[in-house]
Amino acid sequence: MRWSQYRLRQALETALRRQRKMPSPNHFCHNDAGFTLIELLVVIAIIALLAALLLPTLARAKARADVLHCMSNLKQLQNAWHMYANENSDFLAGNDWQSEAGANGTMRGNSNWVTGWLDPRQSDNTDNTNTLLLLDPQWASLGPYTKSAKLYHCAASRVTAREGDGYYPVARTISMSGWMGYNSTLWNQGWQLFQKTADLVRLSPGDALVFIDERDDSIDDGYFAIDMVVQQLAISQPVITRALERLLLPMATRKFIAGGVRRS
Repeated sequence: MRWSQYRLRQALETALRRQRKMPSPNHFCHNDAGFTLIELLVVIAIIALLAALLLPTLARAKARADVLHCMSNLKQLQNAWHMYANENSDFLAGNDWQSEAGANGTMRGNSNWVTGWLDPRQSDNTDNTNTLLLLDPQWASLGPYTKSAKLYHCAASRVTAREGDGYYPVARTISMSGWMGYNSTLWNQGWQLFQKTADLVRLSPGDALVFIDERDDSIDDGYFAIDMVVQQLAISQPVITRALERLLLPMATRKFIAGGVRRS
């Protein structure tokens, strides 16, 4: 009995010594409770400061990426325009706004680079979103060369058109200079139309404006009218997509004036 009591006493003393060495539950709660309110506010302030510094940079990077994307689209469209001329006896892709729009009783068809009259303000106008009017050879002479509807739409565009119960991006934000095209019509008398690539000899390559990324809230047919008499930029807002304004405005200002040449 004494031996058993001795062993029990010894076991209790050992347990007590171990308990003294172990931290109490309150000790754990005190040291591992996490951030204090002041520490949490400091962390939030630091995160807010970093966001304020980084978000404008990210926004500029996104805008720059949109610019490069849209310029790449224009380059690929220009390549398709050249390929069409090479395979069609040097004639430039058609650009007659009436047959593009089907206006004044004119029949639509494949005589133009695209077909359709876009009006994002008009609900259930299928031309707003119909990519067949851009790619199908029945409606678009450049379609077999471009093969992608994305080339006709700038990523910076935010304009949508209503169809049924939903809103969808407009299919096209690109237009072609009204001075280019084998079937195009004169905007100003006394100036030259460019119907074949051979007609471009009087223009430097930098002045031969073909495609332009039009403001998506002014887009309609594929014919972009450039008035050689009235200085359009002096009386209205530039009609280039907002994301491209800063990059292209100096060039566009010059090319609006040099969009054509007088007949000799």
